[in-house]
Amino acid sequence: MGWNFRKSLNLGGGLRINFSRRGIGASAGVRGLRFGVGPRGKRLQVSLPGTGIYYRKDEGWGPQARGTVPSRSQSVGRLVQLGIAVIAAAGLISWLLCLLW
Repeated sequence: MGWNFRKSLNLGGGLRINFSRRGIGASAGVRGLRFGVGPRGKRLQVSLPGTGIYYRKDEGWGPQARGTVPSRSQSVGRLVQLGIAVIAAAGLISWLLCLLW
């Protein structure tokens, strides 16, 4: 088993930007209910807080065979990832600028 990386940046209001070795994702929700999107697809998680009991449903962006045209869901997934990356970069830049002033 190799090394992995995972970091979460809390933006407040139940929003998070998640960084991992596989890419950038985002999640939103409250305690007990969370929805996320990332490089592997979409995820819904419902839990009973404090018990460790949860239900999680993962839905990928769809299979991709070599030489095929990406499906609509894969294109949407790529756009979501790009949007998340832009928001994360803007947040990081603004945070760094605040440190410098």
